[in-house]
Amino acid sequence: MNNLRKYIIENEQHFDIDPPQGHKERFISKYQKSKERKNIFIKISVSAAIITLIIWPFLNISNPNGCSIDIDKYKRLFEDNYIKVYNKAEQLNPEDKIFIIETLDLINNQAISIEEQLPEFMNACEITQHTKEYYTNKIESLERISNTINQLINK
Repeated sequence: MNNLRKYIIENEQHFDIDPPQGHKERFISKYQKSKERKNIFIKISVSAAIITLIIWPFLNISNPNGCSIDIDKYKRLFEDNYIKVYNKAEQLNPEDKIFIIETLDLINNQAISIEEQLPEFMNACEITQHTKEYYTNKIESLERISNTINQLINK
C-alpha cells in the first residue's frame, strides 16, 4: 500500500491530463440517454402493475385448482333435476313408477351430508372438489334415470 502511495506521489504530473476534446459533452449525452431509458422502464413497470391490478379480479388465477366452485349451484341443479325426474316418473305404470321412485329416493336421501363424511384433515379446496364430484355423479345418475323413464314411456 505504501508503494502505491509513493508511486502516485512521484508520478503526480502524469495523472493531471486534460480529457480529449468533447469528452464532457459525450459523457453528458450518454448519461442523459441512460437516464431516459431508466425513466421509460419505470413508466412501463408502473403501467404493467396498474393493468395487472385492474385485470386480476377477472382472472381465475388465484384459484387454479377450482377451489372457487359454487357448490350451492350444483346442489340447486341436483334438486331441480330431481323434481323434474320425479314428476316425469309420475307418468309411468304403477310397477315402473314404484321402482323408479325408490331409486330416486336412494339417490336423494342421505343420512349424513357429504361435508360431514369427508375426513377432517382435508383442506377447503379438497372438500370443495370432492363435493362437486359427489353432486356431479348424482346429477349424471338423474340423467340416466330420466333416459330410462323416456324409454319406458315410449314402450
